[in-house]
Amino acid sequence: MKRVKWLAGSWPLSMRQLAQRIRADILTPESMSGFLVTRVRESSIEARFIEKLISEELITDPFGNDIRFERISYVETAFSFSNEFPEVELLNPPRSIGPFSSRVLQICNFEAAWTNLNVDVLMWADNVQEQIGDQIVIDRAHVRDVVFDEAVNFEATLSGTKDVRPSMRALLGKRQHTLDKVHFSVNSGGRAVRIQISADGSMQAPDGISDELVLAIRQALPRKPAPARPIGSI
Repeated sequence: MKRVKWLAGSWPLSMRQLAQRIRADILTPESMSGFLVTRVRESSIEARFIEKLISEELITDPFGNDIRFERISYVETAFSFSNEFPEVELLNPPRSIGPFSSRVLQICNFEAAWTNLNVDVLMWADNVQEQIGDQIVIDRAHVRDVVFDEAVNFEATLSGTKDVRPSMRALLGKRQHTLDKVHFSVNSGGRAVRIQISADGSMQAPDGISDELVLAIRQALPRKPAPARPIGSI
């Protein structure tokens, strides 16, 4: 499964200047963390941030003897930076990007910033349809924070073999809600690819998804934040 998360950001440097600072903090066999740069263009950087983790493990053999050994693992954050929206792309990010974020802030003298997106997923899906020139059907959707009454909220997942948007209208009426994520299928390379997009600006798709389709989904990201609105406006 390929997971991509996009964020909005701002940079105090050009991409080439930022790349120079990243290359000055390169990963070596002796270092505990650092960067490996893949590609630098005038408007973008592709690289990885890698952390080396060393831990000590203890096992007991069949004779009751304790054996200690050192275990080494690596945590990788693959990313691309751009001077155009969305400025940050994370590919299959780890559970926590705190060390990566802190290191980037350090090399930018704490003058860089990025923020999570809050995307209208229906607008995003419509934009994807325009980008690829092919109709998509949203056959699964998750809504949360649906106001039932003053004391009760609920969440629901709708799925079917047809577009679920009419069913959402019927179920939720004009209640306030948050549409969290939707699923749809698109044709890519002669086969159907199932994609999930979420309000936080993230996407999940099979590993075989083409780079061209990922780019189309990225370019389809709405710049405006998602409004809080009743389902009747869908």
